[in-house]
Amino acid sequence: APVRTGKLYSSIYWEMISGGTVGKVATNVPYARYVEQGTMYQPPKHFMRNAWYEAKLNFPSELNDVLVAFLNDRPY
Repeated sequence: APVRTGKLYSSIYWEMISGGTVGKVATNVPYARYVEQGTMYQPPKHFMRNAWYEAKLNFPSELNDVLVAFLNDRPY
């Protein structure tokens, strides 16, 4: 993400939802969409796409944790 104040960069998070079967990458900064998709005056800067790729790398280990917990019949 382009960094001026660091607010957008520090607002990006990822989490596993739906019992660990769905990954979510998000931000709560209102102007994030304009940075990601661009405007007629500013080209897009794909920070969310990059964050998603990074989170995707961790998905196999997260899925493994969920499967082990399920097989051991305990909450994860």
